[in-house]
Amino acid sequence: MAFFNRFLSSKRGEPKQGRKQEQKKAPVAEISEDAPPKPQAPGKYSGGVLLASRVTEKSTLAGALNKYVFTVARTSTKKEVAKAIERKYGVHVSAVNIINAPSKKVRLGRTIGHVPGFKKAVVTLEDGQRIEVGV
Repeated sequence: MAFFNRFLSSKRGEPKQGRKQEQKKAPVAEISEDAPPKPQAPGKYSGGVLLASRVTEKSTLAGALNKYVFTVARTSTKKEVAKAIERKYGVHVSAVNIINAPSKKVRLGRTIGHVPGFKKAVVTLEDGQRIEVGV
């Protein structure tokens, strides 16, 4: 049984002593509540909350009213979405509305399938602030 021989040390019958490796923890930066949030580079960490920006005709027209639409994770809440937007774009969010779009049945010939549902958030910013949302 050659497979089990690799668990034995040079002395027969004694198991090898494994090394314990120390795990380094990343330092956590403290953020003060008074300081305005710093914008991050595009594509940086947003906590897995923001999945994509939804660029449609309707959402483009809502941009004139300081409203932006994003596809978000199914488990995200309004507070998490607001924090992620503030962290990623460096703006102040005044309101977040969340819509759960249900899945839909689709028929293609005799084959019946479905389009998966998603969750989207309509984020309203304070006056005078903008987000550059690209395709």
